[in-house]
Amino acid sequence: MTTFTSDFAAMAIKPLKMRKFLYLFSICVLVLSCKKDSETLTCDISELEVALGSCTSDSTYTLTIDFQYDNAINSQFDLYVRNNVLIGTYGLPDLPLSLTDFPMSGLIHDYIRVCIHEQEACCDVLEFLPPSCEPGDCDITELNVTIGECIDAEHYELTIDFQYENAGNEHFDLYVRNGVHIGTYNLNQLPLTLPEFALSGLTHDFIKVCINDQVDCCAELEFLPPSCEPGDCDITELNVTIGECIDAEHYELTIDFQYENAGNEHFDLYVRNGVHIGTYNLNQLPLTLPEFALSGLTHDFIKVCINDQVDCCAEIEFLAPDCTGSAECHVHDITVSIGECIDDFHYALTIDFQYENPGNTFFDLYVRNGVFIGYYSLEDLPITVPDFPLSGLTHDFVKVCINDNADCCTQLEFLGPICP
Repeated sequence: MTTFTSDFAAMAIKPLKMRKFLYLFSICVLVLSCKKDSETLTCDISELEVALGSCTSDSTYTLTIDFQYDNAINSQFDLYVRNNVLIGTYGLPDLPLSLTDFPMSGLIHDYIRVCIHEQEACCDVLEFLPPSCEPGDCDITELNVTIGECIDAEHYELTIDFQYENAGNEHFDLYVRNGVHIGTYNLNQLPLTLPEFALSGLTHDFIKVCINDQVDCCAELEFLPPSCEPGDCDITELNVTIGECIDAEHYELTIDFQYENAGNEHFDLYVRNGVHIGTYNLNQLPLTLPEFALSGLTHDFIKVCINDQVDCCAEIEFLAPDCTGSAECHVHDITVSIGECIDDFHYALTIDFQYENPGNTFFDLYVRNGVFIGYYSLEDLPITVPDFPLSGLTHDFVKVCINDNADCCTQLEFLGPICP
């Protein structure tokens, strides 16, 4: 019988211990193998690319950077430009990364280098053609004007507009003939309206616009100005509207007319024999005169003249109304409305009536025995007397008369309330 002296012989004697040893041995071999494989994996950056955006100044532009990476042991990367200048450290999760003010190198090609942070051997570089961010020449085009209305004999409204490129300034200067500077304006005011542009007095007016502080960036324009010479003053369509008689000598009269080239805001009003009765503003037309005096003739007369223009007048004769009293004053249809008692001797009473040709704007109120209790305006009808007195009789009584006309009255008896 053979004798085993080695450990394997001993394990053969103990199969369970042998199997345990082999299991642990295989685990160690696997771990060592995995460690060796991991040491051979290399960090790598690939597919580095850029997307060019618009210029943000004459030396910067928007740049978007993206790349693929493997086996990075860091979540950040460093970004360099030429001469190993670091411009920032960024997170890999931020890819693709947009830089709004990437600096131009001034060379034909710009350059970037990206490296995984703290892995100097894990880098990639890229050269690329940058955009052209140099401004072009300043230019003004399509200068034009729109002519508005004349303001007076020497000024009119003018609107100016133009297109521009590469201004390099937010303002422009405006000139007329002989280099006369009339103002500096902001480009964002275009189109610009000048409310009182001066006529040059020549056949053509002239403007020149220049971008402020850029004497070589200008445009100029000659154009036909409007004719702002005023025409002759004229009054037309003078007419009158006759209102009601106020009294035997006065009536309401409304005057209206059309005018052109007045040159003044006022007009004068005359009656016969050149009697001046007032100066009024043209914006008051149509003008109502509440107490125009009867002339006593069959026809009345007015003349209107633009103030300070004695040759700009118009006149009219018209049939005067009959205000001599043939239309008698008349008061009628008086009514009352009884309100609540105020106390044992007074109550509220509302009074109304109709009237024609009163010749006065007021009326008087009486109770029995001609007792006067008030003086009121016809315009306030119906009026309420808040403490009208109980007469103590079965019927109460009111009488109304047009003020200063004792013959123009009416009266009413009515059943008064019980105010115990």
